[in-house]
Amino acid sequence: QIRDAYTNFGQRWHPFAELAQDCMDALSDNSEAHSLENTLARWVPAEEAALISAGMKSGCLPDALAQAVLLTTCRRRILGTVLRMSVYPVGLVAMLAATVLVFDLSLIPELEKMSSPDTWEGALGFLYALTVFTDSHGLIVAGILVVAVVWIFWSLPRWTRPDGVRRLADGVVPWSVYKDIQGAVFLLNMASLLAARVPLLNALQLQMRFASPWLAVRLDAIIARVEEGEHFGLALRNSG
Repeated sequence: QIRDAYTNFGQRWHPFAELAQDCMDALSDNSEAHSLENTLARWVPAEEAALISAGMKSGCLPDALAQAVLLTTCRRRILGTVLRMSVYPVGLVAMLAATVLVFDLSLIPELEKMSSPDTWEGALGFLYALTVFTDSHGLIVAGILVVAVVWIFWSLPRWTRPDGVRRLADGVVPWSVYKDIQGAVFLLNMASLLAARVPLLNALQLQMRFASPWLAVRLDAIIARVEEGEHFGLALRNSG
């Protein structure tokens, strides 16, 4: 029925029709390699797929779907907040780069016609030195910045060793922002899974299946402490 509704009974193509067909194939096959959870994970975030799968196993699918909608809404709000916070610093960097470029291409050449740069002092002398540095080393600096930005984004979910150094970095932007976002999403996922009546240890293990390397290290420590008998809050505190 969902497929027919979105395709107007086969009159047009819609991606939800493909999703519905994949889900029906998974339910018909019902094998470990072709489960509904793995099928959904190709279409939706893995945490939501795990939540829906857990709801099916626990017999609380309507509650799980409601929690998945809530989780999606909350994650969208978090992402929107982060994007809004990023606009200001990115805009400042872009304005600085544009200002230096304008000085280098337009203002400095005109000023050089009026007086020798050797006589410039104060702010004008600093701007001239900055443009000279940009002409000489601008491409190298830009390349280094690009590499640094790429490495930072790569390291956010993947850098785990040495653990002590990463924990120190987690107190510095942008790793601290990533830590806060992942922590908020983790708690939302846990709340959704527990609301869907998934046992605590099973909920943690479900999150471990789809966790990034950074989150997996922390989940592993939490799971170990829960298995030792600690309650969830104490396990969170003792695992750092």
